Amino acid sequence: MAMGSLVWSLLIACSREDGGGEPTDPDASPNPTFGEDPTSCSASGYVEPPGWYEVLPIEEITNTEDSETGERYMYWIPENPVAALWVFHGNGGDIGNLQQLEYHRVYNPLIADGYAILAKESLVRGNDAHWDYEKGSANANPDMIAIQALRAKLIDETGLEESTPMFGMGFSGGAAFVGTWAELGIRDFGWDIRGIDCHNGSPALEPHLDSMHNHAANDDGNSAISGFESMEENYPDKYHELMIHEEVPLDPLRMMSLGYDEATSIAVFDELVEMELIDEAGVRLFDIVDVEGVLNDYENRSTGPSPAKVNGVLRVVWATHRVNGDNNKAIRDTFTCLNL
Repeated sequence: MAMGSLVWSLLIACSREDGGGEPTDPDASPNPTFGEDPTSCSASGYVEPPGWYEVLPIEEITNTEDSETGERYMYWIPENPVAALWVFHGNGGDIGNLQQLEYHRVYNPLIADGYAILAKESLVRGNDAHWDYEKGSANANPDMIAIQALRAKLIDETGLEESTPMFGMGFSGGAAFVGTWAELGIRDFGWDIRGIDCHNGSPALEPHLDSMHNHAANDDGNSAISGFESMEENYPDKYHELMIHEEVPLDPLRMMSLGYDEATSIAVFDELVEMELIDEAGVRLFDIVDVEGVLNDYENRSTGPSPAKVNGVLRVVWATHRVNGDNNKAIRDTFTCLNL
Protein backbone atom coordinates (compact mmCIF):
# COMPACT_ATOMS: atom_id res chain seq x y z
CA MET A 1 0.00 0.00 0.00
CA ALA A 2 1.34 3.43 -0.91
CA MET A 3 1.87 5.54 2.22
CA GLY A 4 2.62 9.27 2.28
CA SER A 5 5.43 10.87 4.22
CA LEU A 6 3.29 13.20 6.29
CA VAL A 7 2.04 11.34 9.37
CA TRP A 8 -0.52 12.75 11.74
CA SER A 9 1.01 13.70 15.06
CA LEU A 10 -2.12 13.79 17.16
CA LEU A 11 -2.63 11.38 20.03
CA ILE A 12 -5.79 9.44 20.52
CA ALA A 13 -7.71 8.98 23.74
CA CYS A 14 -10.23 6.30 24.44
CA SER A 15 -13.88 6.42 25.29
CA ARG A 16 -15.51 7.13 28.61
CA GLU A 17 -19.13 7.93 29.34
CA ASP A 18 -18.75 10.61 32.02
CA GLY A 19 -16.37 13.35 33.08
CA GLY A 20 -15.30 12.06 36.48
CA GLY A 21 -15.23 9.07 38.78
CA GLU A 22 -14.40 5.57 37.66
CA PRO A 23 -13.77 4.74 33.98
CA THR A 24 -16.70 3.29 32.09
CA ASP A 25 -17.04 -0.48 31.95
CA PRO A 26 -16.28 -1.40 28.29
CA ASP A 27 -19.08 -3.96 28.40
CA ALA A 28 -21.64 -1.39 29.50
CA SER A 29 -21.77 0.51 26.19
CA PRO A 30 -25.02 -0.12 24.29
CA ASN A 31 -25.01 -2.52 21.37
CA PRO A 32 -27.72 -2.58 18.70
CA THR A 33 -29.18 -6.06 18.38
CA PHE A 34 -30.41 -6.39 14.77
CA GLY A 35 -31.87 -9.70 15.83
CA GLU A 36 -28.41 -10.92 16.84
CA ASP A 37 -26.78 -11.56 20.18
CA PRO A 38 -25.29 -8.13 21.04
CA THR A 39 -22.07 -9.78 22.12
CA SER A 40 -21.54 -10.80 18.51
CA CYS A 41 -20.72 -7.15 17.83
CA SER A 42 -17.80 -7.06 20.25
CA ALA A 43 -14.52 -6.53 18.42
CA SER A 44 -11.55 -8.73 19.20
CA GLY A 45 -8.82 -6.32 18.14
CA TYR A 46 -9.65 -3.32 20.34
CA VAL A 47 -9.33 -3.24 24.11
CA GLU A 48 -10.23 -0.05 25.94
CA PRO A 49 -7.63 1.14 28.44
CA PRO A 50 -8.58 2.00 32.05
CA GLY A 51 -9.72 5.55 31.18
CA TRP A 52 -10.16 7.93 28.27
CA TYR A 53 -7.07 9.85 29.36
CA GLU A 54 -4.83 6.89 28.53
CA VAL A 55 -2.94 7.82 25.37
CA LEU A 56 -2.75 5.36 22.49
CA PRO A 57 -0.18 5.54 19.67
CA ILE A 58 -1.67 7.06 16.55
CA GLU A 59 -1.81 4.98 13.40
CA GLU A 60 0.05 6.21 10.33
CA ILE A 61 -2.58 7.92 8.22
CA THR A 62 -1.61 9.37 4.87
CA ASN A 63 -2.42 13.07 4.48
CA THR A 64 -1.68 14.18 0.94
CA GLU A 65 -2.58 16.33 -2.06
CA ASP A 66 -3.45 15.31 -5.62
CA SER A 67 -0.61 16.44 -7.90
CA GLU A 68 -2.99 17.26 -10.76
CA THR A 69 -6.02 18.80 -9.07
CA GLY A 70 -4.50 20.13 -5.84
CA GLU A 71 -7.34 18.48 -3.87
CA ARG A 72 -6.36 17.38 -0.36
CA TYR A 73 -7.37 14.00 0.97
CA MET A 74 -6.41 11.52 3.68
CA TYR A 75 -6.62 7.78 4.15
CA TRP A 76 -5.69 4.80 6.27
CA ILE A 77 -6.19 1.62 4.25
CA PRO A 78 -5.02 -1.79 5.45
CA GLU A 79 -4.79 -4.78 3.16
CA ASN A 80 -8.24 -6.35 2.72
CA PRO A 81 -10.20 -3.80 4.78
CA VAL A 82 -13.41 -5.14 6.30
CA ALA A 83 -15.17 -1.86 5.46
CA ALA A 84 -14.38 1.79 4.71
CA LEU A 85 -15.53 4.85 6.65
CA TRP A 86 -15.80 8.05 4.59
CA VAL A 87 -15.68 11.20 6.75
CA PHE A 88 -17.06 14.62 5.76
CA HIS A 89 -16.10 17.92 7.41
CA GLY A 90 -18.52 20.72 8.22
CA ASN A 91 -19.06 24.06 6.48
CA GLY A 92 -15.90 26.13 6.54
CA GLY A 93 -13.91 23.01 7.45
CA ASP A 94 -11.02 21.14 5.90
CA ILE A 95 -8.86 18.05 6.33
CA GLY A 96 -7.31 19.58 9.45
CA ASN A 97 -10.66 19.44 11.25
CA LEU A 98 -10.80 15.70 10.65
CA GLN A 99 -7.45 15.28 12.42
CA GLN A 100 -8.73 16.59 15.74
CA LEU A 101 -8.66 14.43 18.86
CA GLU A 102 -12.35 13.52 18.97
CA TYR A 103 -12.26 12.20 15.42
CA HIS A 104 -9.32 9.97 16.35
CA ARG A 105 -11.33 8.62 19.24
CA VAL A 106 -13.86 7.42 16.65
CA TYR A 107 -11.26 6.17 14.17
CA ASN A 108 -9.01 4.06 16.39
CA PRO A 109 -11.49 1.32 17.40
CA LEU A 110 -12.41 0.97 13.72
CA ILE A 111 -8.78 0.90 12.58
CA ALA A 112 -8.09 -1.82 15.14
CA ASP A 113 -10.88 -3.86 13.57
CA GLY A 114 -9.52 -3.52 10.04
CA TYR A 115 -11.55 -0.59 8.73
CA ALA A 116 -10.23 1.89 6.18
CA ILE A 117 -10.64 5.61 6.99
CA LEU A 118 -10.99 7.98 4.03
CA ALA A 119 -11.79 11.66 3.52
CA LYS A 120 -11.30 14.52 1.11
CA GLU A 121 -12.10 18.20 1.21
CA SER A 122 -15.13 19.73 -0.47
CA LEU A 123 -14.34 21.37 -3.81
CA VAL A 124 -15.56 24.77 -2.60
CA ARG A 125 -12.79 26.05 -0.32
CA GLY A 126 -12.12 29.10 1.87
CA ASN A 127 -14.39 30.55 4.54
CA ASP A 128 -17.40 29.47 2.49
CA ALA A 129 -16.19 25.88 2.16
CA HIS A 130 -19.17 23.56 1.79
CA TRP A 131 -20.37 20.42 0.08
CA ASP A 132 -22.64 20.36 -2.95
CA TYR A 133 -26.07 19.09 -1.86
CA GLU A 134 -27.28 18.58 -5.46
CA LYS A 135 -29.82 15.79 -5.12
CA GLY A 136 -30.74 15.04 -8.71
CA SER A 137 -27.81 12.97 -9.90
CA ALA A 138 -24.35 12.01 -8.72
CA ASN A 139 -23.08 12.74 -12.22
CA ALA A 140 -24.33 16.34 -11.87
CA ASN A 141 -22.71 16.81 -8.45
CA PRO A 142 -19.05 17.94 -8.63
CA ASP A 143 -18.24 16.67 -5.13
CA MET A 144 -19.67 13.24 -5.90
CA ILE A 145 -17.69 13.07 -9.14
CA ALA A 146 -14.49 14.00 -7.25
CA ILE A 147 -15.16 11.39 -4.55
CA GLN A 148 -15.78 8.75 -7.20
CA ALA A 149 -12.45 9.65 -8.86
CA LEU A 150 -10.57 9.45 -5.55
CA ARG A 151 -12.19 6.13 -4.72
CA ALA A 152 -11.12 4.71 -8.10
CA LYS A 153 -7.57 6.02 -7.57
CA LEU A 154 -7.31 4.40 -4.14
CA ILE A 155 -8.72 1.11 -5.45
CA ASP A 156 -5.90 1.12 -8.03
CA GLU A 157 -3.14 2.09 -5.59
CA THR A 158 -4.04 0.57 -2.19
CA GLY A 159 -5.75 -2.39 -0.54
CA LEU A 160 -9.19 -0.81 -1.04
CA GLU A 161 -11.41 -2.95 -3.26
CA GLU A 162 -14.44 -2.23 -5.41
CA SER A 163 -16.43 -4.60 -3.18
CA THR A 164 -15.36 -3.01 0.15
CA PRO A 165 -18.55 -2.05 2.07
CA MET A 166 -18.81 1.61 3.04
CA PHE A 167 -20.13 3.75 5.89
CA GLY A 168 -20.38 7.52 6.04
CA MET A 169 -19.83 9.97 8.91
CA GLY A 170 -20.42 13.71 8.72
CA PHE A 171 -20.31 16.67 11.07
CA SER A 172 -22.69 19.65 10.77
CA GLY A 173 -22.69 20.54 7.05
CA GLY A 174 -20.95 17.20 6.50
CA ALA A 175 -23.86 15.49 8.24
CA ALA A 176 -26.15 17.14 5.69
CA PHE A 177 -23.94 15.93 2.84
CA VAL A 178 -23.46 12.35 4.05
CA GLY A 179 -27.08 11.58 3.17
CA THR A 180 -26.61 12.91 -0.36
CA TRP A 181 -23.37 10.93 -0.67
CA ALA A 182 -25.10 7.73 0.43
CA GLU A 183 -28.31 8.03 -1.59
CA LEU A 184 -26.66 9.15 -4.84
CA GLY A 185 -23.72 6.79 -4.38
CA ILE A 186 -26.03 3.80 -4.08
CA ARG A 187 -28.42 4.86 -6.81
CA ASP A 188 -26.05 6.25 -9.44
CA PHE A 189 -22.68 4.60 -8.74
CA GLY A 190 -23.86 1.27 -7.31
CA TRP A 191 -21.83 1.62 -4.11
CA ASP A 192 -22.35 -0.82 -1.24
CA ILE A 193 -23.14 1.62 1.58
CA ARG A 194 -24.37 0.07 4.85
CA GLY A 195 -25.18 3.06 7.07
CA ILE A 196 -24.51 6.68 8.03
CA ASP A 197 -23.48 8.50 11.22
CA CYS A 198 -24.58 12.15 11.55
CA HIS A 199 -22.96 14.45 14.15
CA ASN A 200 -24.72 17.69 15.04
CA GLY A 201 -26.62 17.84 11.77
CA SER A 202 -29.16 15.96 9.69
CA PRO A 203 -28.97 14.58 6.13
CA ALA A 204 -30.18 16.92 3.40
CA LEU A 205 -31.25 13.84 1.45
CA GLU A 206 -32.36 10.90 3.54
CA PRO A 207 -31.03 7.56 2.28
CA HIS A 208 -33.00 4.37 2.90
CA LEU A 209 -30.35 3.13 5.32
CA ASP A 210 -29.66 2.37 8.98
CA SER A 211 -28.48 5.52 10.74
CA MET A 212 -26.90 6.98 13.86
CA HIS A 213 -27.38 10.56 15.05
CA ASN A 214 -25.10 12.26 17.60
CA HIS A 215 -26.40 15.45 19.25
CA ALA A 216 -24.53 17.72 21.69
CA ALA A 217 -26.92 18.85 24.42
CA ASN A 218 -25.74 22.48 24.36
CA ASP A 219 -25.62 22.79 20.57
CA ASP A 220 -27.51 25.80 19.23
CA GLY A 221 -29.73 23.66 17.01
CA ASN A 222 -31.41 20.28 17.28
CA SER A 223 -31.04 19.12 13.68
CA ALA A 224 -29.49 15.82 14.74
CA ILE A 225 -32.61 15.06 16.77
CA SER A 226 -34.98 16.13 13.99
CA GLY A 227 -32.95 14.10 11.48
CA PHE A 228 -33.21 11.03 13.69
CA GLU A 229 -36.99 11.49 14.13
CA SER A 230 -37.51 11.99 10.41
CA MET A 231 -35.53 8.92 9.35
CA GLU A 232 -37.20 6.83 12.04
CA GLU A 233 -40.60 7.87 10.67
CA ASN A 234 -39.72 7.55 6.98
CA TYR A 235 -37.79 4.28 7.21
CA PRO A 236 -39.26 2.27 10.12
CA ASP A 237 -37.81 -0.93 8.63
CA LYS A 238 -34.29 0.33 9.34
CA TYR A 239 -32.30 0.70 12.56
CA HIS A 240 -31.92 4.30 13.83
CA GLU A 241 -30.10 5.36 16.99
CA LEU A 242 -29.95 8.77 18.72
CA MET A 243 -26.99 9.43 21.03
CA ILE A 244 -27.17 12.65 23.06
CA HIS A 245 -23.93 13.94 24.54
CA GLU A 246 -24.69 15.65 27.84
CA GLU A 247 -22.42 18.19 29.47
CA VAL A 248 -20.20 16.68 32.16
CA PRO A 249 -17.98 18.15 34.90
CA LEU A 250 -14.38 18.56 33.80
CA ASP A 251 -12.12 15.84 35.18
CA PRO A 252 -8.75 17.16 36.43
CA LEU A 253 -7.05 14.48 34.31
CA ARG A 254 -9.02 15.19 31.13
CA MET A 255 -6.19 17.16 29.50
CA MET A 256 -4.02 14.06 29.58
CA SER A 257 -5.92 13.23 26.38
CA LEU A 258 -3.79 15.98 24.77
CA GLY A 259 -0.62 14.17 25.77
CA TYR A 260 -0.01 16.23 28.92
CA ASP A 261 1.33 14.51 32.00
CA GLU A 262 -0.84 14.30 35.11
CA ALA A 263 0.70 17.35 36.80
CA THR A 264 0.18 19.55 33.73
CA SER A 265 -3.41 18.41 33.31
CA ILE A 266 -4.15 19.25 36.95
CA ALA A 267 -2.43 22.64 36.53
CA VAL A 268 -4.72 23.45 33.60
CA PHE A 269 -7.72 22.45 35.72
CA ASP A 270 -6.53 24.65 38.60
CA GLU A 271 -6.09 27.64 36.29
CA LEU A 272 -9.67 27.23 35.05
CA VAL A 273 -10.82 27.21 38.67
CA GLU A 274 -8.75 30.32 39.43
CA MET A 275 -10.32 32.09 36.42
CA GLU A 276 -13.75 31.10 37.81
CA LEU A 277 -14.73 29.22 34.67
CA ILE A 278 -15.34 26.05 36.70
CA ASP A 279 -15.68 25.23 40.38
CA GLU A 280 -13.49 22.76 42.26
CA ALA A 281 -15.78 19.92 41.19
CA GLY A 282 -15.23 20.81 37.53
CA VAL A 283 -18.74 22.26 37.03
CA ARG A 284 -19.07 25.17 34.56
CA LEU A 285 -19.83 28.52 36.27
CA PHE A 286 -20.90 30.76 33.36
CA ASP A 287 -23.90 30.87 31.02
CA ILE A 288 -23.33 28.53 28.08
CA VAL A 289 -24.55 31.19 25.63
CA ASP A 290 -21.34 33.09 26.45
CA VAL A 291 -19.07 30.12 25.71
CA GLU A 292 -17.26 31.53 22.68
CA GLY A 293 -16.43 34.83 24.39
CA VAL A 294 -15.31 33.01 27.52
CA LEU A 295 -13.06 30.65 25.56
CA ASN A 296 -11.52 33.50 23.57
CA ASP A 297 -10.78 35.33 26.81
CA TYR A 298 -9.28 32.18 28.34
CA GLU A 299 -7.05 31.67 25.30
CA ASN A 300 -5.74 35.24 25.61
CA ARG A 301 -5.18 35.13 29.39
CA SER A 302 -3.98 31.59 29.98
CA THR A 303 -0.34 31.01 30.92
CA GLY A 304 -0.67 27.26 30.37
CA PRO A 305 0.45 25.15 27.39
CA SER A 306 -1.58 25.26 24.15
CA PRO A 307 -4.76 26.99 25.40
CA ALA A 308 -6.26 26.61 21.91
CA LYS A 309 -6.06 22.82 22.27
CA VAL A 310 -7.53 23.05 25.77
CA ASN A 311 -10.40 25.05 24.29
CA GLY A 312 -11.10 22.20 21.89
CA VAL A 313 -11.45 19.76 24.78
CA LEU A 314 -13.63 22.20 26.75
CA ARG A 315 -16.03 22.62 23.83
CA VAL A 316 -16.53 18.85 23.85
CA VAL A 317 -16.87 18.58 27.65
CA TRP A 318 -19.43 21.41 27.62
CA ALA A 319 -21.43 19.66 24.85
CA THR A 320 -21.23 22.40 22.22
CA HIS A 321 -21.23 22.14 18.41
CA ARG A 322 -18.35 19.66 18.15
CA VAL A 323 -17.80 15.99 17.36
CA ASN A 324 -17.68 13.97 20.58
CA GLY A 325 -15.93 10.61 20.63
CA ASP A 326 -17.48 9.36 23.88
CA ASN A 327 -19.67 6.90 22.00
CA ASN A 328 -16.84 5.53 19.88
CA LYS A 329 -17.52 1.97 21.07
CA ALA A 330 -21.23 2.25 20.27
CA ILE A 331 -20.40 3.60 16.81
CA ARG A 332 -17.92 0.77 16.25
CA ASP A 333 -20.39 -1.84 17.46
CA THR A 334 -23.19 -0.47 15.27
CA PHE A 335 -21.00 -0.54 12.17
CA THR A 336 -19.86 -4.06 13.05
CA CYS A 337 -23.46 -5.25 13.36
CA LEU A 338 -24.44 -3.63 10.06
CA ASN A 339 -21.43 -5.19 8.39
CA LEU A 340 -22.25 -8.78 9.39
